Amino acid sequence: MDLLRISFALGFPWLLGALVVHRIVPVAMAGRRALVLGYGFLVGVMLLTLVMRGLDAAGFGLHLIFLVPVVLLLIAIGVLLEYRYPRSFGGVWLSQDYRDLPVWQKLLIAVLLTILAIRLGGLWLEVYWRPLFPWDAYMHWATKSRVWTDAQAIVPFVDYDKWLVLQGRGVFTDNHPGYPITTPLLQTWMNLMLGRWDDALMNLPWVLVAAAGGMAFFGQARMAGIGPLAALVFCYFLLSMPILNLQVALAGYADVFMGIFYLAALMAFYHWSNTRFFWQGLLALLLAAGCFLIKNEALFWILALLPGLAAVFFILRRLILLVGLGILFGVGVLLFFPPDLEVAGHTLAGLGLQFHSDAVIPLLQSLFWFSNWHLLFWMVGFMLLARVIIGFLSGTRWPRPLLALSLILSSAFVLFLVLFLYTGYAVTVVGQTSVGRIALQIAPSFVFLAMLLYQDLARFPAIAFPANKERSSLE
Repeated sequence: MDLLRISFALGFPWLLGALVVHRIVPVAMAGRRALVLGYGFLVGVMLLTLVMRGLDAAGFGLHLIFLVPVVLLLIAIGVLLEYRYPRSFGGVWLSQDYRDLPVWQKLLIAVLLTILAIRLGGLWLEVYWRPLFPWDAYMHWATKSRVWTDAQAIVPFVDYDKWLVLQGRGVFTDNHPGYPITTPLLQTWMNLMLGRWDDALMNLPWVLVAAAGGMAFFGQARMAGIGPLAALVFCYFLLSMPILNLQVALAGYADVFMGIFYLAALMAFYHWSNTRFFWQGLLALLLAAGCFLIKNEALFWILALLPGLAAVFFILRRLILLVGLGILFGVGVLLFFPPDLEVAGHTLAGLGLQFHSDAVIPLLQSLFWFSNWHLLFWMVGFMLLARVIIGFLSGTRWPRPLLALSLILSSAFVLFLVLFLYTGYAVTVVGQTSVGRIALQIAPSFVFLAMLLYQDLARFPAIAFPANKERSSLE
């Protein structure tokens, strides 16, 4: 019975989101099914939790007698639209690119798919068997889902002072009452569908969000012109990152959701900047908005999009000018921003801005020495350096979409460095506590950047030495 309840609990939002994304994506392309299923789960989670908020705000609480019919009605509308205005789910099941591959590459693809399936299956069993694991998982997130499951309503959480003033009447408190509530609402949904509080089974969506991220990655990689094998290899790089696997196995933190949502938003942004397809821009907006529903840090990662937008619309001279103005604006904010004004859960006074030299070595160890990310940041660093050097020697400009994505992630990385080298969060680097979790919010996007750099560098022999290529073909 639990298996049936879990299937409905996970299947309803996934089906709803897939139907929505299926209507958004008009292009018949290689990887479309993976893209629809990957983005579908992410959009479905957003829609489900927004429905839960709406019903509670309307006075219906979180009772399944109201919640399930609304979700089923939305699914029925999607099915009816497909019946009245059918749209092909995709092209052939096996693309011509795959059919043309040598046998050894097809075998390698089968091996990689098997490894990924075994890995995700193992993570499913880890989450299925393991009780809720400390620390933030039960101090910041599960507190809310436990209360809301029992109350079948979104009962307010307040800070300690207000809770004491009200003597706990009608309110609850935990370490972060102001955090976004999407992930605890998702846990609440699982518990409501199970008919009981279950601190293990409620975390099964963490496995699916990793799988959805892999499918979305593969679909967008194929649209970028990456071959089936290379797309799957980089998808393997994504899903084999140690901290991503750790955060899925010890489910209950929101950082995995943040990292996958941000990755999905940036991938869609990249393709929109390259093709101007409206549906890619819409997916980018939806997933960027979803980031705000997951963690407060979303504000800073979304601000990192601004240099990328500038790179899309402005020539190089104006772009340099805008970057300079942005730096001046940032300095102005630090000098004149009210120190007690709270933004995204933080104040300047609370951050205590100053350089923490003792955090430099631990931060470098976390990114480049420990086995947190395998060789991700080494790979991206060397690829960026190679692209700069080869581009300079050959006189080849950066493709504008790649430049935009590189600026976005460079800005996000600078913000990451500022957080852990210039604020009080430096103490968490010295102790190697939260630095890995915060890096997980942007690390998946660096895998996508590495794949695009690989694609761009692979073109250089034809770009930089066209005469040699022509002579070779004549010979």
